[in-house]
Amino acid sequence: MNIIISDLCKSYGEKKVLQHFNATLPNGKTTAFMGTSGSGKTTLANILLGFEQADSGSVTGIPERKSAVFQEDRLSENFSALTNVQAVCKNKAEKEKAKKLLESLGLANDIKTQVKSLSGGMKRRVALARALCAEYDFLVLDEPFKGLDEQTKEKTMQLVKEMTKGKTVLLITHDKEEALFFTDTIITAEE
Repeated sequence: MNIIISDLCKSYGEKKVLQHFNATLPNGKTTAFMGTSGSGKTTLANILLGFEQADSGSVTGIPERKSAVFQEDRLSENFSALTNVQAVCKNKAEKEKAKKLLESLGLANDIKTQVKSLSGGMKRRVALARALCAEYDFLVLDEPFKGLDEQTKEKTMQLVKEMTKGKTVLLITHDKEEALFFTDTIITAEE
């Protein structure tokens, strides 16, 4: 089922962030959402994930099972990279998948390292791994590749693209090359 966003409005005091916003996120496809800072991209993500309520308008078709990578990594700093990812796993097979995913993301030597000791780019890959290992039908990726060097970013993007094939994904980015790598369906927010 497509996610249909109809006439969505959201303000914070006098600041209107989303004004009569309309979009369709096709089922099983990636849609990129681009716009300037402050144009409502993260606000839309938070509404779709159920963390915020719109002032008016409607959203239909959102699957129950959702996963996300937020702009902040939101990791448990005192736990290892592996423990952070395995927190969303339900069984031994999924936990093994989590380990293999971290290894595929170039973190083989750091899976037992406390997250607080990892670099920003390493933390970002742990956050991505956790989101990808969760059971989801709808995935929100909010600036998921920030802080990654070019070579790591290319490998990570390729892996994410492979793992999200056939899933409904909203990719929020400022980078048009990232958007075009994942999809030719790009929606934009107006400031």
